[in-house]
Parts: sequence; structure tokens; C-alpha cells
Amino acid sequence: MLVLTACGGENESVGQPAELPLFGGQESSRCDWTNVVSLDGKCSGVAVHPQLVLYAAHCGIGISRVSAESQSADVEYCRAYPNWSLGGSDLAYCKLKSALVVDTVPQVMGCERAVEREGEPVTLVGYGPAAEDGQFGVRRRSDGSILRVDDTEIVVGGAGVGLCSGDSGGPLFVSVDDGGKPSLRLVGVASATPTGPCGEAESHYVRLSGYWPWLEQESGLDLTPCGAADGSWSPTAACTAPRLDSGSCMEHTGQELSQSCGAAFSTAVPDEQPPTLKVVAPADNAVFTLSAAHTASIQISLQAEDSGWGLRDVRARIIDKSGLLVWSGIRSFPKYDFEPPPFGAEGEYRLQVAAYDYAGRSTTLEQRLQLRAAEAASCSVSAVGHVHGSTKLVLFAIMGCLVGWRKRRCRH
Repeated sequence: MLVLTACGGENESVGQPAELPLFGGQESSRCDWTNVVSLDGKCSGVAVHPQLVLYAAHCGIGISRVSAESQSADVEYCRAYPNWSLGGSDLAYCKLKSALVVDTVPQVMGCERAVEREGEPVTLVGYGPAAEDGQFGVRRRSDGSILRVDDTEIVVGGAGVGLCSGDSGGPLFVSVDDGGKPSLRLVGVASATPTGPCGEAESHYVRLSGYWPWLEQESGLDLTPCGAADGSWSPTAACTAPRLDSGSCMEHTGQELSQSCGAAFSTAVPDEQPPTLKVVAPADNAVFTLSAAHTASIQISLQAEDSGWGLRDVRARIIDKSGLLVWSGIRSFPKYDFEPPPFGAEGEYRLQVAAYDYAGRSTTLEQRLQLRAAEAASCSVSAVGHVHGSTKLVLFAIMGCLVGWRKRRCRH
């Protein structure tokens, strides 16, 4: 039975992970593992996109904020894998309201999956403290090896190496050969350990290779820039080969285009044209009527294309008249349709949309929206006694009925 345990202590509730260490870990430099984040100061996670973080479902879906060193972002929503359980399906993700500046690490591709095998060296990263009574919030790494692998789970161990509860949701990395140089790949998310002291028990990770289709369908984001969600090779300009140069803060120089499973994305022909973008709906200055709950539903439909290196993503947001952000959305795949949650207060809003390509060029558009209260039905009589519009016809009809009723009474 898999449970979350304290180092040498009693079992902790899976709903409230304890703040305990990545056993055997070493503190990383401020610019190493920038994609490993802290979730509300109780769990770890890994950013696989500037606006999407993976973590363990047992940490709950009520996460409000993620942090990585000096930056943080509020959470838009979190979702757990349906019917998850500890071990092989203990997976969830959070969509962020704003982007983090992180060095994401790609998934292991089809031709690289041979490294998911017994005895392969791996790196564990998490935010647990260095001692049982320490403070959560320092990013640490530890090295171990794979003990066994099945369809949904990777089990890791090593002398004095292991997970504790505060590291739940943290990533598991392997190294692959990419163009004759070592490069990092993401293979797992920390779930739990069996009962026993930290550093002595096995560490169980969700094997991510089977979950990318679900994650991309749910989020609408391209999380596999080197190919399709099934691991087949089809690189975009975002398919890079991240290197690890721990402690030097120079790993940014290693973000070369990946050629692990085939030819790298070609940048030989420069992309000098920005994407095209069109707002199909709503129309500019469209008026939406507030419901009885004082909210309005707005459906946004965009068309975007790029003739060069391809579209990276399409974004939309709604701003109120004071300049405050009401809602934002991002999609990497067509259709580029958005349906913000019902919102509203009477007034004028701005809809801002943008399309970005892989060459860093963008096209932006803006138009206005108006939210109006529903008109109340009433009779309108002028100062000289004139009755207006359809109300006049209704009154004539009522008067006719009354006259007819009186005539019928007189005949009796």
C-alpha cells in the first residue's frame, strides 16, 4: 500500500502532505531547475509550459498560487486525472493566469523511451526542507536510479535517496544523448512512498508518457513541442535540447534545437512575416445583455495562421474600463475558440487578442464590448397623455374586452 510518510514518523493524510525533505538532496542554485515550482508552500510541481504546471493529484485541486524563486503566478484552475489513485495515476495540473519565465524540459520522445529502464540514473527535484523540522521552500535535487518500470509507474531508489511528503508532485528527469551531448527529459511526477523512513523506502512516480494526450486535450496547450503526444518526431522551433550545468547559471546557453529522434527544426529560411489574425466573433462594439444573475456569457472565435515557422499560440483577454484583467485564455491548437466564465457588471470592456509565432513575431487586435442591463417592461405615458409604442395597442385591446363584457351583461 502506498502512503505518504514522514521521515521516521507516523503516516500523513494524503490530502494534507507534510512539509518534509527530498531526502539526500542538495540545494540547487537560483537558476537551476527553474521549471520546478512550489505549490502553496505544501507540494512541488513542474512547469511543462509557461502557463501549465503538473503535480500530484493527492495534493488537491485547491491550489491558489505557484512560486519559483523570485517569481510567482496565480492559478486559474486545477484539474486531477479522473479516478486517480496513488502511484500510476496520481496526476493533476494547474492552468496559470499568467506566464512564468522558466526553462521547460521536454517529454521523453518515442526513440528515447529506452532510457525508462531498470538501473538508469535519474534526478529527483523538490522543495522539501533538508531536515524533518526544517522549513519548506528551498529547491533541492537528488540522484538515484530506476528500480522498475511498468505502463503507468516508475519506481526509484538509491542509497540515502528518497521522497518525503513535501516533495509530492516534483519531477523526475533522465539524461539522453541529443546530437552527441547529454540533454534532459521529463519522465515522471512524484506520487508517494510505501510506509517507512525517508531514504529507505522506494519512491513511486507517475510515468508521464501515457498522459500527454489527456493533458493537451484538457488544457488546449502544446506540451510536446518535439512531436505528437504519442511520442512521434515532428519538431517545432520550440523543440530544444536543455542541458544541465548545475551551479553556473549558464544553462540558458545550452538551449539548442533538439535532433534526438530525427532532424532538428529547420530555421534556414527566416520567418519575417507576423501571423494573420481575425476576430470572427463577437463583432466590434457588440452589446451583451446581463442575465437575472447580473452576468453575461461571451463566446470568442478567432482565426489565425502563420506561413513561416508556424503558430506558437493564440491568446485572448478581457479588460474592464479601469484596466483590470477580467479573464484571459490561451490555446496552441485550432479551433481558437474561447468561452470565458459568465461575468459582468454593466459597462464597457475591451477584448484584446494576439497570435504569436515561433519566430517571436506577433499580431494583436483590440475591440470593444458592452454589457447592458436588461430593459424592464413598463408603460410609458407622456406629459400630454400620449401612450407610446406597443403599450398603446395593449391598452386598446383591454378596453375592447371591457366594452364587450359590459354589452354581454346588458343583454341579460
